[in-house]
Amino acid sequence: LNLPEDLVLEFINDFANQGHEYLPVLIDAYQKKDLDQLQKTAHMLKGAASNLRVEAMVENLYELQFDNDIERAPERIRKFAGQLMSLDNFLKQLNG
Repeated sequence: LNLPEDLVLEFINDFANQGHEYLPVLIDAYQKKDLDQLQKTAHMLKGAASNLRVEAMVENLYELQFDNDIERAPERIRKFAGQLMSLDNFLKQLNG
């Protein structure tokens, strides 16, 4: 990103917090079969992940955003939750 390391770390922490904030929104949207909300939330998270170049998350969120079969959403939401946990573990290691 060609930015100071502390600023990049702040952006990553902010994204992780945002991910935890919006994970329940994704789950709720699926439970209500609200495809529009699910896709809008995935789009917003995908943009933030893209800015940080977290490609695995970007790809998963892209699939969640553009798949019109809501029955495939739980697998992708679980995958996002796992990716978020991995990011949390990475941040814990960095923050000591």
